[in-house]
Amino acid sequence: MDATALCYAVSDGIKLFGEPGLPEFDKIYIVSFTDGLDNVSGGLYGDVPQALVFERANENLVDLGKNTSLISYAIGLGNAPRADDMKRLVVGIDPSEGYREAKSTDSNLGQVFTDVANSLLATARDVYLVTNNSTYTDEYPKFFRLNVQAKQTTYTYHDIVIGKLGERNMFSVVKYGDYLTFDEPIQIIPAGNKMLIPLKNLKFTVNGASAVVDHPIDVLVSLKPASSLGYPLLEDFHSDVEDGPPTIQNIEKKIAVVLVLDCSSSMTTSTFNLMKTAANDFIKILAEVK
Repeated sequence: MDATALCYAVSDGIKLFGEPGLPEFDKIYIVSFTDGLDNVSGGLYGDVPQALVFERANENLVDLGKNTSLISYAIGLGNAPRADDMKRLVVGIDPSEGYREAKSTDSNLGQVFTDVANSLLATARDVYLVTNNSTYTDEYPKFFRLNVQAKQTTYTYHDIVIGKLGERNMFSVVKYGDYLTFDEPIQIIPAGNKMLIPLKNLKFTVNGASAVVDHPIDVLVSLKPASSLGYPLLEDFHSDVEDGPPTIQNIEKKIAVVLVLDCSSSMTTSTFNLMKTAANDFIKILAEVK
């Protein structure tokens, strides 16, 4: 018998963040794994008929997002998940990336959990690029060549991004790579004799799925004028012997992850065990990251 309570499960998970004594989180993640066939929330969570289940859950997620840095994912379980409805459980991220589908009996169930875990980690990581404090202009800038490595399942990818430190201590990207993005514009943060360049919300996306960025990122610099390409030639970049090497420094962040499992329509012994294994693997992926 199907007795799911999606709206209640999501809303009850959100209530966790109203408990006293919790630390202040930099980011909150909610991952809902569900067949979407809610028919019990009305009895557990006020008057919530099926037609309002996703609307009410979305409202609660959006309300939480107004007060926190929330990203909510959803995994649709079953033979015919109502994707348009369940995408309303995706908040703070593009629905095309925040929503996945998997049949409970498919061998790809674990991979779907892994993809979501990797996407979550990709949005959770921020770094500082650290270099010595000095004065740069758009006419005489300092260029940075970032060589980034990331893993997606069993594959390793590399990407090169070139940035420029110029007027008013602003860092801008002059050559984008194929996979890596981060928030712009970037305002440099003075820190004594150092300058911190915050690369926030690092995201390494290959074929629509996120990969996990390895640290440290390889960093080379150049003080040579830009070529006709708008940046020095690749062979002009080198280790920063003039004023000490730039480094990558992790930004310490506190994140919370709530995994909502609401899929009782698939609760045969074999599929339930498969779901538990996938969920446990998801948790292990998060726990193993330093």
